[in-house]
Amino acid sequence: MFLALIFGRVTGHAADSVLYRLFLQDGTSIVSYGEFARVAGRVVLSIPLGDVSQEPTLRLVSIPEASVDWLRTDRYSQAVRAKLEATKQHSAGEVQRAVAELLAIYRAEHALEFTGLAASNVYGPRQRPAAGVVAAFVDADATGQACTIHGDGRQTRDFVFVDDAVDAFVRAASRGTGLIVNIGTGVQTTIRELQRVVTGGADAKRAPWRPGEVGRCAVSPVRARIHLGWESWTPLVDGIGAMRRAAT
Repeated sequence: MFLALIFGRVTGHAADSVLYRLFLQDGTSIVSYGEFARVAGRVVLSIPLGDVSQEPTLRLVSIPEASVDWLRTDRYSQAVRAKLEATKQHSAGEVQRAVAELLAIYRAEHALEFTGLAASNVYGPRQRPAAGVVAAFVDADATGQACTIHGDGRQTRDFVFVDDAVDAFVRAASRGTGLIVNIGTGVQTTIRELQRVVTGGADAKRAPWRPGEVGRCAVSPVRARIHLGWESWTPLVDGIGAMRRAAT
């Protein structure tokens, strides 16, 4: 039996839009329907007219940049973005949980077999720098740029090489029926340690924490070892070396 699942997001409803607030120098404030823009010394925003829980009429407004209290406005906007990011991550987790529960129901009622793999931070050759921190650091080091570390760099990740992850997917085609299996090394590596491995200890650029960033992350590979006969075999240093060789 073939099961196709399509997930989408309903768009266009006012309740899905994010309200921002601009604090003005005179002590008042203005609500912006969605993000505002700073253009040529002015701030352009959409002001909702009417009930924002319905479909409000929007008025496009432009005000001088100098009239805005940017300290309060930026602080408020950062808080809104952080809350929005946290909501997105929570929603993604809920969708993944729902898929797993739905597959379990179909297995019980329709004999639809499945094995779900939950991979940690997969990295490897030809990965785009924007797609993962390992690729970003290797690219920065190769081009003579400083790596950018967000926050204090003590956050941890579980890095698993792509060849190892592919082997797990191949094994899952015939094993682990009805299970959700973690694919990772079980080893936590700090971002600071990763940067030292990639660059040999060169200076790094510092950037603010990203909204909603997870502080510590590693998965247990025990179930993969038992049910798939799988475990990661590529050390981080060797995986980084493979990325460097593939780029030359």
